[in-house]
Amino acid sequence: MKLIDSNGFRLLNIVPEHLLELERLPLYHRDPFDRILIAVAISEKMNFITTDENILPYPVRCVW
Repeated sequence: MKLIDSNGFRLLNIVPEHLLELERLPLYHRDPFDRILIAVAISEKMNFITTDENILPYPVRCVW
């Protein structure tokens, strides 16, 4: 936890708002783990770090 805090990271739990966002996502990407990460990033207004081009159609800010 010390490294997480000292580097400015925060741990996120999956909350109902994330699941509601997940339900609204079109099926551009079929990987369920990636889809929940996308939903969390959208809900939390976070950047998504990826080189996966299948994520680009989603309304998430991608960085790479």
